[in-house]
Amino acid sequence: MIAAIIVYEHPKAPLLAEALQPDNTPQILMKAKGKKVLAVLRASKLRTVIASCDDFFANLQIAQAMLCDTEK
Repeated sequence: MIAAIIVYEHPKAPLLAEALQPDNTPQILMKAKGKKVLAVLRASKLRTVIASCDDFFANLQIAQAMLCDTEK
């Protein structure tokens, strides 16, 4: 099993985690703690972990952009 751990800091981490949750696959365990989003991505193949990380970061970028747009 291969794992990647992602820690992303944002003042509204719980909102980001909530926005990301529907897009997560069963291989992604995620929670918000304080100002940090913690994600653990696991798979048996390296390419799968890389693809999951790529998807997670793309979704994170979109969620962050949407959150910033709603603050204006």
